[in-house]
Amino acid sequence: IDKALAGLCHRENPRSLVHGILLQGLGRAQQRVLVLVGMISMLGSMVTFVSIFVEGESKVECPTTHQDGLSEEVGVQKWHWAVIDRGSVAQEWGLECEQAWKLALVKSLYFAGAMFGVTMGGVASDVYGRRATIIGAWSITCVCLLGSAFAPSWTIYAALRFLLGASANAGYLVGFALAMEWIPSGYRTCIGTGFIATMFAIGELGLVFIGMAAGPWRTCLLCVSALLLAILPALQYCLPESPRWLLAKGRVVEASSVLSAAYDESHASGKYTGLLDDDAAATLQQPSSAGSAGGGLLSSTLQRVSTWTMVLMWFTAALVYYGLTLNAASLAGNFYLNAALSALSELPASLIACLLLERPEIGRRRSVFLFYALGGACCMGTRFARGAGATALYMLGKLALTAAFDSIYQYSSELFAVPIRSRMMGLCSAGARVGSVAAPQAVVLGTLVGLDPSSIFGIASLLTAVAAVTTLPETRRSPVQDTCPPDS
Repeated sequence: IDKALAGLCHRENPRSLVHGILLQGLGRAQQRVLVLVGMISMLGSMVTFVSIFVEGESKVECPTTHQDGLSEEVGVQKWHWAVIDRGSVAQEWGLECEQAWKLALVKSLYFAGAMFGVTMGGVASDVYGRRATIIGAWSITCVCLLGSAFAPSWTIYAALRFLLGASANAGYLVGFALAMEWIPSGYRTCIGTGFIATMFAIGELGLVFIGMAAGPWRTCLLCVSALLLAILPALQYCLPESPRWLLAKGRVVEASSVLSAAYDESHASGKYTGLLDDDAAATLQQPSSAGSAGGGLLSSTLQRVSTWTMVLMWFTAALVYYGLTLNAASLAGNFYLNAALSALSELPASLIACLLLERPEIGRRRSVFLFYALGGACCMGTRFARGAGATALYMLGKLALTAAFDSIYQYSSELFAVPIRSRMMGLCSAGARVGSVAAPQAVVLGTLVGLDPSSIFGIASLLTAVAAVTTLPETRRSPVQDTCPPDS
């Protein structure tokens, strides 16, 4: 099947990093799949970050109560909300002051839903297929986001955010796996770490303009919902199933049919002659027990260590990335300008990750080691730096962890065999969700024990760097595993 996918391309490898990110050299059928997955990535980032524009706290003046029980603001019947034209969830339902914990709960529920969604989405895609899972998850995302725009209470809104976290993250994760299974190994870095990550950043940037133009928070949600609904028909009628997944399930005839149609659409040189010879096809027509049960994944010490090291890497990337964001002082200046600059900062990280991952002398394993080690060193350095130096180290550390996040998506997709890939990437992504939930708690813990939170993030990054370089195999340009490895 690697030869069949390579035959769809006009070039076996991209001419350059930029050509690969622009999808040049790939067949038309592959470009169609990647554009749809790119749209999922772009709109998925909007679903994730729309909370910045709709849930934000207002600058309310909370009444101060003295020891005698009297309020400092005698005679005030209602709070004076800051003048914010677009409003917010916090403002509309009074989630301020002593009710602020409710807003924190809403934010936590989204990440809890993401943890549930990536796990269940991985299982569903391995059992029912990539295409069906993506369409189902995207449909749920559309309904929940649209419903949240009309939520009558904060409890309904919170429940919908939980479901949004589950469905949106499941769709994104399975979409990434589908993209990797449609391209040959030479394009993995350009697509996984370059194109898809770039589309994610573009979505975050586009959300800034939507937030500026939409005005009220409910209108902002309606605008994003309209974009999600717009691509749902395209997913239904234009997104094909993964031929690798079909082959892993023993459905050779269907896999051959999908590839034959892709060859016709791409006008590939040479005629498609089928996937396998008769003997191999007869063997694969029998359903694979490894594919259905996930057997063989953790059947050896090396496989178990590699799997849990990857989970640790996802956990640390999320912990430090969100922790740095939460622990940073609020940036002065225009809110929308700061949001745009934050989105733009994602782009160099993606490009740097692409360049290092494809260097033969560096590869996947050394790249992630460098990113985690650099991020950890910068976090530790902020304890001793002051002023502009501390800010520079903070930005460099955040860039390094963003590059690490971009890299491990691809590294994970190459490490696991096709029959259990989505399931294991779901497990890894669940580790990231635990990290994102733990990030604010790490800040609080550091304050309670008198330890700078940057030290917690730095130590976690450095330990993860050592674990990655000592336990993980190199996967650069290695063939995709279409079956689970044998027990040992």
